[in-house]
Amino acid sequence: MKVSRILLAGLIVLSSWMALASIEVKSDRDAYVTSLMPGRYFPLDFDEPHPVRKICLPPPWPTPKCYLWRSYIHFPADEIPKCVGRATLLLEFTEAFPPWGVRVQVREVDWDGSYITWDTQPPLGPARGTQVVGPQLPRVYKFDVTETVQRFLRGAISNVSFAVKLASEGGGWWIRPEWAYFVKPILVLDPCIEVEVKGLSDFDVTQEFLAGHRYAPLGELHVTVKASVPYEVRVCYEVSPTPFPPFSADPVDMAYTWVWFTVPSCPGYTRLPGFSGVPGTESCTYRVRVDLADLGDRAAGESFSITIKVWAVPR
Repeated sequence: MKVSRILLAGLIVLSSWMALASIEVKSDRDAYVTSLMPGRYFPLDFDEPHPVRKICLPPPWPTPKCYLWRSYIHFPADEIPKCVGRATLLLEFTEAFPPWGVRVQVREVDWDGSYITWDTQPPLGPARGTQVVGPQLPRVYKFDVTETVQRFLRGAISNVSFAVKLASEGGGWWIRPEWAYFVKPILVLDPCIEVEVKGLSDFDVTQEFLAGHRYAPLGELHVTVKASVPYEVRVCYEVSPTPFPPFSADPVDMAYTWVWFTVPSCPGYTRLPGFSGVPGTESCTYRVRVDLADLGDRAAGESFSITIKVWAVPR
């Protein structure tokens, strides 16, 4: 080897979407319905006030009458990944009466986002949370809607949609009016597999080191996987800048326990041993080294950054 020094820098990145941050999906088709005008359709834009309301009329009406408002929100199916660990509905409430708080409920509905009126609204499905809105507004309220999204992914329902209504819609003329308004419905989707990677270090390969060593240690790689579905962990490496002439072979080795294996260059990959693939949380530690014999002929002063890429996929 024509080498006086090579700097091998260990660097880690997470490459798969499974290890990325949560995905935010905006509602794409919203509307409200009211029993005051049961045959009318009231579409809403994403940032328009969405009403949740009840007004009861006092005598002289012979029968006390209450009118209700419900808001419907629909999310685009093509923006929902095929594997979701947790789903949270965010509703930014901007106004409520009485000011000390209004009980609001989110219900699952199988609504396709098309024309809807009070008379044509679909049946209300399971409740996905009830909260008291107020008194400090504006404020974003969170509802756990994981089961609705999972039902959609299993094919039990055709849409990811919700009705937002007052928790109690009954009452007579003596019931005070209640209302709340929210804007910007957002569905936050957490990945079903989270990968956390830590460790590795740089290493200076000097002429003196080459005289008695074949392998340059890059330290330990610590990998933690949190999964709600069966999974497989994969690994590959990238090098920057692209070596010219190229390496004579893949130089990155890893070891779990005492068995070393070669890490292929990306986009190839190999399965990372040690993980059971069973849903839950697992951690494994690997030793990482570079086989200097596989670097080929290198010029003095060359520097390479070795990138270990770790990701997980459902299986």
